[in-house]
Amino acid sequence: MTADFQTLQRQFAAHVRNPDQAPLPDGCDADRMRHYHRLFFNNFDGVLESTFPRLRASLLTAHWDTLVHTFFRDSPQHSPFLADVPARFADFLAEQSPLALTPGQEELAAFELACFELRKAEDPEPAPELTADGDLLAGHPVPTPDSLLFESDFPVHDPAWSPIEGAAQPTFLCLIRDDAGLIRIQTLSAASALLLALIGENPDASGADIIEELCRQSGLPPDETRHQALAQLEDWRRDGVLLGSTRRTASKR
Repeated sequence: MTADFQTLQRQFAAHVRNPDQAPLPDGCDADRMRHYHRLFFNNFDGVLESTFPRLRASLLTAHWDTLVHTFFRDSPQHSPFLADVPARFADFLAEQSPLALTPGQEELAAFELACFELRKAEDPEPAPELTADGDLLAGHPVPTPDSLLFESDFPVHDPAWSPIEGAAQPTFLCLIRDDAGLIRIQTLSAASALLLALIGENPDASGADIIEELCRQSGLPPDETRHQALAQLEDWRRDGVLLGSTRRTASKR
C-alpha cells in the first residue's frame, strides 16, 4: 500500500466523518461523498439505537443527535465491524463533554451494552468433564458461559425506572442468553451475587469450599447460609445458570 494511497484513505475517512471541516479529497465527487457520509452515519446511528433503546428514549432527539454526531465525528474506529461500535460508544459516553448524562443514564448504557455483548458472543466450547447431574458440593459448579453477573447502583433492568429521576437502589442481576438468543434476567440478592461471583473466581474449588467462603465474606449465619446456598445452586442448575459440575482439581484447604 503506497503512502499516497494511505494519505487518500485518511483524507477520505476524515471527510466522511466531518465534511464541514475536512476538505474534499482530490478527485472525489462531492455528491458521492455526501452519500457516503449519510450511509456511514446512518449505519452508526442504527446500530446505536438498536443497542441502547432505553438510553435513546431517555434523551431528547436533539441531545441524542448531538451525542451520535460528536461520536461519529471525533472518535476514530479501530475495527471494521459495526458490532464493535457500541463498546466504543460506551467509552465515548464516559469521556464526552457535549452532554452530561445522569449517573442512572450512565449505568443504563452499561447494562444495555452488557446485554448486547452477551447476545453477540460466540457459542462457547462445552466444558470438559462436565456432569450435568454432578454433585454441586463435592465438585465445582459450572456456570453457563452464556451468562454474566451484572451489578449496578440502580435498578437498570426495570423498564418502569427512570434513569433521569429514579432513585438509586443496589441491584444484582444474572443475565442469561437462551437458545433463541434472547436475554433472560434474574434478580439476585447480594449474597446470591457474591456466591455466583465466587464460583467464577475459584474454578478449582468445590461447591462446599465456595459456600464456606461465602459464609466468611458475608458474615451471615453459617448454618442458614449453607442451607440457602445449596438450594440456590440447585435452583440455578434447574434454571440453566449452572450446567452441572466438574471434579475439582485442587482444594482450598
